[in-house]
Amino acid sequence: MTALCIANVFYVGRRLAGLGKAEQSIRDCLAAFEVLSIARPTLEAALLLPGSDYEDNIQIAAAILANLDGIITRDPSGFPQAR
Repeated sequence: MTALCIANVFYVGRRLAGLGKAEQSIRDCLAAFEVLSIARPTLEAALLLPGSDYEDNIQIAAAILANLDGIITRDPSGFPQAR
């Protein structure tokens, strides 16, 4: 997961289930997954990718820079340009 995903999990979880459950979701994610940093090189690489969704491009760029084999998403239509 990227650090961006962790922030999104918290944001959505807090709105839907409250602060306590959102915090527990973050603990669960941190226990289960490695977290990729979102640093300047990732943000710059995301700008060079095709597509209009910068947030999705950040995920793709992070995966490329970490030499990952794939991206798991609930919205594969958001990643048509991903290799």
